[in-house]
Amino acid sequence: MTPKNKILTISLSVLSVIVLFVVLSSTVFTVKKIEVNWLSSKSELFEISNKTIVSESGLNYGTNVFFVGKQSSVDKLEKKYPYIKIENIETVFPNKLIIHAQERQEVFAVNLEGCHLILDSQFKVLKKVSGEFISSSTNAILIGGDFNFSQDAGEKLTITQNMVSLAYLEDGFYKNRDENENTQNLTLMKNFLKSVQCFDTKLIFQTFLGVKIEIYNPTLSLQKKVAMLNYVFSTLDEDQKQTGTIIIGDRNGKVQGSYTKHE
Repeated sequence: MTPKNKILTISLSVLSVIVLFVVLSSTVFTVKKIEVNWLSSKSELFEISNKTIVSESGLNYGTNVFFVGKQSSVDKLEKKYPYIKIENIETVFPNKLIIHAQERQEVFAVNLEGCHLILDSQFKVLKKVSGEFISSSTNAILIGGDFNFSQDAGEKLTITQNMVSLAYLEDGFYKNRDENENTQNLTLMKNFLKSVQCFDTKLIFQTFLGVKIEIYNPTLSLQKKVAMLNYVFSTLDEDQKQTGTIIIGDRNGKVQGSYTKHE
């Protein structure tokens, strides 16, 4: 490097440091606006105002937008309000933050020594309710099986491998990621499935119609297996939908489905 180029490089480096210092210390880039953008409707959270969410987030006005602790704010909000799911905290330069949030849906339930836990599709504990849980077409799907989990709202269950596949069951009923359609498909799933038993090699579902469903090796190609389940179910007549068993599995890497009538 020639002396001239060396001097130019040093000068540019010094200039960059000066510019960076000016940017970071400038009040232009301090937080002046914080908004909450809801990506879904609210039922459990309807009494929680956007002002309260901003206040509880730990996001502070006057903080430099480059130094905002976004993840700590997400953790704080999702711990205090288990039904809140923060998709992301967006920085809108020069001085605005937007908290993109949605409400977690009640999908599963597990009984626990005289009470039950209500969970979302990712097994986050939304609330703990006293008394026995009775599954209906308008509430959560009851899970049975051997697994260890936290009992505290705001925490996630520690689950067996087969139960991991349940976390993706919802996706199998989705046609796209549009929030309105996803909500409708989730409602259909909860109206259809009453309970599930988790075993090492299969999941066994009881439905409100009566037909039983067995999905083997659920950790493999679950969405394809749900698609096969939908196809087999569509071929059944009304009597078959009230009895018998739909069996979904795979052979030689290919998903297969069948229906067995109970005598």
